[in-house]
Amino acid sequence: MKKMSYIVAFFSLLMLFFIFDLQGNFQTYLKYKKYFKALYLGEEMKNKNMVLRNCSDISIQDDLHKAFENIPKANISCLNKSKLIYIGPYYGDHAVATFRCFNDDLVVEYSWTDFQESCSIIVSKKSWNIPEKLTVEHLNSP
Repeated sequence: MKKMSYIVAFFSLLMLFFIFDLQGNFQTYLKYKKYFKALYLGEEMKNKNMVLRNCSDISIQDDLHKAFENIPKANISCLNKSKLIYIGPYYGDHAVATFRCFNDDLVVEYSWTDFQESCSIIVSKKSWNIPEKLTVEHLNSP
C-alpha cells in the first residue's frame, strides 16, 4: 500500500511538471509565433526545393542604373541546400526569415514574412556582390 502511494505521488508530480512545462512552451510559442511562421514558410520552400507561388522576383540595377539581365528561376536547383542567414522583426508586429544558397556561379536569396505570407526572391551572379538581406527590402509591407 505504501509503495502504491509513492507511485501515485510520483506520477502526480510528473504530471504537474508536464503541465507547467506545456504552459511554458505554449507561452513561448505565442510570444514568438510570427518568427515560427516566417521560418516555417522558408523551410517549406527549402524542403520542396521549388519557388512557391507567393514569391515575387526582384529586379536589380547596378550603380549606373543599368538593368541586369533577368536570370530565369528554372536555373535554381540549390533551394534544398539553402541556409538561414537572418531572422528578425519586420515592421514591428511581423517577422522575416532570409535564406541563401549558391548554385555554381549563382547566388539565390529569398525572404519570407508572416505578413500576408509574402516572399521575395533574387537570383544573381556571385560576381555582382549583391549585399545580403536585399530581399527583405522588397517584401510586402503593412
